[in-house]
Amino acid sequence: MEKANEIMHKIIRNTQYSDPYSYHIFGKGNYNYIIHWIKGKENIRAALKGLQNPVNQGCDYYPGNRSLNILKAALDKAILLTAVNGAVKYPAVYSDFDK
Repeated sequence: MEKANEIMHKIIRNTQYSDPYSYHIFGKGNYNYIIHWIKGKENIRAALKGLQNPVNQGCDYYPGNRSLNILKAALDKAILLTAVNGAVKYPAVYSDFDK
């Protein structure tokens, strides 16, 4: 996972290769990993907050990209849900291939 994130960070930083798809794949993959595998709401919240910067950056660069905007909305909602007591269901994020 760390090696994959390192590669995606390099792709995203290199604007020659960067596109909205790169941001979405990076964000969606990390989001799904966080909500499924990280335990404890504080840990989940910290990981989700760490994901906000690249997702927000992608939305800033590509404001009309529907997939990124959906990802950002799900991420923002998931962060809010970490403050709720009890069990919660985090929003699902799909790609065009998942539908």
